[in-house]
Amino acid sequence: MPNLANIRTDEKLSAEQWRSVFANIQRLVDLGLPSGHEQRPDVVKDASKETLEKAKSEYAAAHRLTAKQAAEVDPICVLGEYYFRQFEIAYDEWSKCRGLAYPALIEKANAFDIWSKKLKTGATIDPLAQTLPVMTGVVGKFARADRQLAALTAVEALRAYAAANGGKLPEQLDDVVETPVPANPMTGKPFTYAMANGVATISDSSLGDHLEYTIKIRK
Repeated sequence: MPNLANIRTDEKLSAEQWRSVFANIQRLVDLGLPSGHEQRPDVVKDASKETLEKAKSEYAAAHRLTAKQAAEVDPICVLGEYYFRQFEIAYDEWSKCRGLAYPALIEKANAFDIWSKKLKTGATIDPLAQTLPVMTGVVGKFARADRQLAALTAVEALRAYAAANGGKLPEQLDDVVETPVPANPMTGKPFTYAMANGVATISDSSLGDHLEYTIKIRK
């Protein structure tokens, strides 16, 4: 939405431009709905008096206007900037999580989703908040992919150990020194490892789903 980028340069959007922004948001939200469309509350008509007053106050402060001057501005412009600032705050909160290891990132993502859900379903109608993603889903997909890669790397480390030890698999992961065995990135700890009857198992059940690889060396 190019118009939203212009706000960061202190450009004021017209009432018509804000209507276009909110129409685009409606289309974005509709893309993720099974029914294809859901009637959203009216940005101006359905805004509470408290929200509108707070938006006017922040608008006046941001543009160095008097309360009377702010009251004369089209409400959709006042509310548009107010909701955009709320969206920026939410986005900044998520940006703080970038670069965190998965154990901390998963925890932060859960907290973020609880907080953003309140923005989406609370008494304050914030159209922009509807575009915030469910971060636990996003983080979970990347975490599971990295976990699978780490587990497969651990499998190769076990094969390297067996190749160096006459086809024998290790009794525990700590015995593997020839090739590094990566930790489970989702927990920051070693994978669960078991050895029985010549068959080794690497597994993990983080995030409620189970991953498991079994390794048996062919004689």
